Amino acid sequence: MTHEFRINLKGKTKFRPPNRVRNRVLYGLMLVEDIKTIEMARLVGVSQRAVERWISDGIMPKQARQEQLSQILKCPPHILFNEVDK
Repeated sequence: MTHEFRINLKGKTKFRPPNRVRNRVLYGLMLVEDIKTIEMARLVGVSQRAVERWISDGIMPKQARQEQLSQILKCPPHILFNEVDK
């Protein structure tokens, strides 16, 4: 669902794009910063599946998690999650 799914071809790791992305801002910033969903999950203290749901399903994390994501990605929460409300 997110760029976390890897395909290993001759020792090279490739990322499979997600099937759908509801939160393009969060997904894009994670790609730019080269933060995998599993890494983000560890940094924020949630499961990898929770991070995948934020990206692909547009699920809104709790306020405390939004603040953590904002600090990690250096982007205000209202920008990270505004698109999801649409």
